[in-house]
Amino acid sequence: MSKLKNVLSKILNWSVQSEERRNFYQKQTRNLEWYYIKHEIKRGKFLDVGCGKGYTTYKAYKDLACESYGVDPDNNLVGVVFDKEIDYSKITLVKGYAENCPFGDDVFDTIFCSHVIEHVENISKVLKEMKRITKPDGKIIIGVPSNYMAFINLISAYLFTTHIKLLGWFFYKRWNIKRPSLKQIFIPLSHSHEGKSVFFDLWYYSDKNWTRLLEQELNIDQRIHPALYPYPDFIQFFPITHLRFVSSTVFYVCSQPKRE
Repeated sequence: MSKLKNVLSKILNWSVQSEERRNFYQKQTRNLEWYYIKHEIKRGKFLDVGCGKGYTTYKAYKDLACESYGVDPDNNLVGVVFDKEIDYSKITLVKGYAENCPFGDDVFDTIFCSHVIEHVENISKVLKEMKRITKPDGKIIIGVPSNYMAFINLISAYLFTTHIKLLGWFFYKRWNIKRPSLKQIFIPLSHSHEGKSVFFDLWYYSDKNWTRLLEQELNIDQRIHPALYPYPDFIQFFPITHLRFVSSTVFYVCSQPKRE
């Protein structure tokens, strides 16, 4: 019976990557993005806001000889899980929030923040805090999901999770789970906004909206579009694709307006 359950579980979750494979693909995309943005980073003091386990924090030290710092509410929950590759004695990771970073004014030459601000409640407050701790001539590099990524999320949900949700709808009593609504089955949830759907993300992650939000506090000097890639959580149903203005993540290279 146990063997049968294992077989059925594998069939049910055929599209879901193992933790090892998911981590492999996540590392692959993070390395690709780093390749495209590292030339924009100024040598000196580097801060990774939302650093997770410090993967990018360490790359700034290793590749660019930066004095590297990372800040995150919990350094054990997210990020590329390759601790053996990171020499933690060479970087400084501290616990803190993007809205209230535990650093003084005008400290960092470069602030790097990838896939963080779409999750915060008050983006303006986060951007103000980044400005406060960045030197007047420093750079602020912000990576965010694009509406192309939202579309990939939509397709991935339909292809790889609909069957699981439908079976949950029929067998929720036997599986001892809360019965999903038909809306939850056919309208995937937002990647970052509780109570919203992926259709909200298609608008919110547009370049027009990111530009509106960022330009409230910063000057956008450049946009970098590394590549289009599938979600690491599921079967990779298309290869990493390089297109000029189409990318899963967009990096906005920003500077501060002149201070009065």
